[in-house]
Amino acid sequence: MTFAREDICARFEGALLGKCHLTYRGRDDIPVKIEIVVKHRGRVPLITVITTFRLTTPITREEARRTFLSTAPKYQGVAGLLRKYYFLSQDRKTVGGIYLWNSRAEAETMYTESWRAFVRDKYDADPSVTYFDSPVVVDNVSHEILSDD
Repeated sequence: MTFAREDICARFEGALLGKCHLTYRGRDDIPVKIEIVVKHRGRVPLITVITTFRLTTPITREEARRTFLSTAPKYQGVAGLLRKYYFLSQDRKTVGGIYLWNSRAEAETMYTESWRAFVRDKYDADPSVTYFDSPVVVDNVSHEILSDD
């Protein structure tokens, strides 16, 4: 399906912030192809989990990076885990992870007492775990919009 630039802006104005003006490298005379893919996941919602660990003393970015790299292999191939991001707060006193899961049930298999003990040993901090429903996810790498409806 092909739309004029004005049609694209009109069709998606409710989802856009600000004004819509599509150009190709600043030129209005070159056709622009835009593909918007929405993948519907049926009735299975995506779940985002944010874990945080408040450190007793700040750490450097390099210390955090080394620690994160040492634990990253533990999360590869975990059933239901789509993606994990590690983070370090600007004040260097809080670290944690942001996880995207296929389902709450799969997420709950991760955050066991064994996992909490691992975190306490690694970071000398008690973890906080918060679950969020994620009814829509925008993925700019794959150019997809994931939805559970």
